[in-house]
Amino acid sequence: MYFVMDLYLIVLCLLVIYIKDSLQGPHEKRLLNNLLATYNTLERPVANESDPLEVKFGLTLQQIIDVDEKNQLLITNIWLSLEWNDYNLRWNDSEYGGVRDLRITPNKLWKPDVLMYNSADEGFDGTYHTNIVVKNNGSCLYVPPGIFKSTCKIDITWFPFDDQHCEMKFGSWTYDGNQLDLILNSDDGGDLSDFITNGEWYLIGMPGKKNTITYQCCPEPYVDITFTIQIRRRTLYYFFNLIVPCVLISSMALLGFTLPPDSGEKLTLGKCMESWEECLQQPSATTAGVPRGSEIRKIRGRPVHLIRRINQIICLAPYIRRFLKPSIHFPSIVCYCRIFTTQGALFCSI
Repeated sequence: MYFVMDLYLIVLCLLVIYIKDSLQGPHEKRLLNNLLATYNTLERPVANESDPLEVKFGLTLQQIIDVDEKNQLLITNIWLSLEWNDYNLRWNDSEYGGVRDLRITPNKLWKPDVLMYNSADEGFDGTYHTNIVVKNNGSCLYVPPGIFKSTCKIDITWFPFDDQHCEMKFGSWTYDGNQLDLILNSDDGGDLSDFITNGEWYLIGMPGKKNTITYQCCPEPYVDITFTIQIRRRTLYYFFNLIVPCVLISSMALLGFTLPPDSGEKLTLGKCMESWEECLQQPSATTAGVPRGSEIRKIRGRPVHLIRRINQIICLAPYIRRFLKPSIHFPSIVCYCRIFTTQGALFCSI
């Protein structure tokens, strides 16, 4: 008995849904036919052709996927947001069964050709083309998600205590400022409410700025909106695996000044100092992906570079002292070879 009642309720619900669809379906179909019958996707949707079309632009930063320091690239997961008004897509909802909004594929409508200028993606445009939400007052909302690969100038002078500022510049590719005017959606810049934290980088902020630039090629002004992703490296890993070992070994080197040059303890300490080079090879491993070029001397960072220079001076100081005092016997040729070999390897590794 209960089974029959449940089956009856299911059939009744399906019947109601079918009746509702059959009533709404023809109105939406008729509306689409009327709107798109004479619609031209190449026409800029403005009532007065001398007026610029205002497009509200914003973005939501979902995740920082990777900071490619070697190739100087930033890979992010971002949702764009473009909103404009198309005067060709207006209707009275009472004439179409109360239909107030539609979802239309972007290839059937005009949409702003906004691209990221500093894109390094193979296809240049890394967005997924979703439907455009069109309302009866002509308002159009386009929110394409995408994986963006942008160029970013990496400056690791203060590695591992460095901050990076990576810009993402968006603008129309063919329309100038007199035809299409970009408006920043929020004065706070990018939306960070759904941001997923990164294990290596801490997000400081993402301000946005509108720019109007006149290029040498063209007399018309061009409008772009530039977002700056401000990130800071998390230093906990590098502090315990790089800075602390270097400081400890540098402290051991200071003990060498308290020992006589010919004492056995100094030789023992010298053997312990052989592990110093292994510590200094740590920056090479941690910065294997840094950018190559004329700024290669900056890749180790000034704090680590200072520690290395202090260690080299400490190692050379006892031998300089011997040269300044002729009464003290010079080290053997084997010691000289070892000194120059070690120091040469140290300087070459910088």
